[in-house]
Amino acid sequence: MSTETELDFDIENMYSHEQVLEKTFLSRDSLRKMVSNKTFPAPSVYGKSAYKSNWYVKKEVDKWIYDNRPQFIPETFYGGEEVSVTLTTLQYIRLNKAVNALNTNLQRYIADAIDRKTSIVLDHLDIE
Repeated sequence: MSTETELDFDIENMYSHEQVLEKTFLSRDSLRKMVSNKTFPAPSVYGKSAYKSNWYVKKEVDKWIYDNRPQFIPETFYGGEEVSVTLTTLQYIRLNKAVNALNTNLQRYIADAIDRKTSIVLDHLDIE
């Protein structure tokens, strides 16, 4: 006999643990720490014994992505100075795979990557 929570479980409205890792680009350890610190939505455990797995509510994860990952939000890109970059074929292929995976555009993706890398360097050097 199924419990009430098993009957209420709707896989169409849930992300698996693996899907959350893919969508957020978080490592397993980072995700675990964020859930523990309550800075990421907690998963629901579904299943029995060895088949138990963590499932995350899609709406909660999507909201977290919206609130914490500006590269997913079209209105966050603003025009600026144009620069030129030469990439190897492999770099270009990998870059396009990432852009397509995020369902964004190349210019916005590159601008966000530059901003993130710049923030890391400036934070590391303690420069504002």
